[in-house]
Amino acid sequence: MRIVGYYIRCWQIERFHFVLKSGYPVEKIQQRTVEKIKSMLFIYSVLARYVMKRTLMARVCPDGPCDVFLDETEWKFLYRIVKKTPTPPEKPYPLSEAVRYIAELGSDKRAPSDGPQVSNPFGKDCFVSSRR
Repeated sequence: MRIVGYYIRCWQIERFHFVLKSGYPVEKIQQRTVEKIKSMLFIYSVLARYVMKRTLMARVCPDGPCDVFLDETEWKFLYRIVKKTPTPPEKPYPLSEAVRYIAELGSDKRAPSDGPQVSNPFGKDCFVSSRR
């Protein structure tokens, strides 16, 4: 049974390494000492785990309120930036929408004539916005 438990967690380990390598420039760390490289890897690992947890929460419970991982100031500020409006909503918006907004902050700027963006909101854009 213990081996089955490890096997079940295998996808999380693989996903962690995918997030770490695709979202954060681990291979491009240019620190000179092993201790500094370890410190950078630790910081990147914490951020990668944060991104993984938030995107998983949005997939499992997309209609849940975004205030489960953003406090009131953060989700209101996020809404105002993304929607370019001075007034945020009174109630928290869905979690899936919050992740989409965060991904939008990390995505490439597009011209309105390009049409709607068809990328995965749980993809690399979330990683990029978490680095900004």
